[in-house]
Amino acid sequence: MKITNTFAGLVRAENGDYVLNGDLVCDESIEIELDDWLVVTGHIKAKGSIFANKTVKAGVGIEAGWGIEAAKYIENAAANEAGFFDHADIYGNGECEEIFGK
Repeated sequence: MKITNTFAGLVRAENGDYVLNGDLVCDESIEIELDDWLVVTGHIKAKGSIFANKTVKAGVGIEAGWGIEAAKYIENAAANEAGFFDHADIYGNGECEEIFGK
């Protein structure tokens, strides 16, 4: 499943975020290609991987059967002089720090 700015049900908020009310569930992988944050008010769940080029927030939680692929996006953000990475230990039960450390 690919999430772009034309995805059904996606609304652009005043602050530029993309908002999807409810759950985002997929039997395969989810690839998120947006120019700003994706905020899902419910749960994000994929049996495959979740690929995201921007920040993703879920009101209920995020689960990915094969993991959340972030390494290439971290490298890209660093190359473009990103100055802040939010990777609290509550994200993915510490998996975020492990990915970031690689």
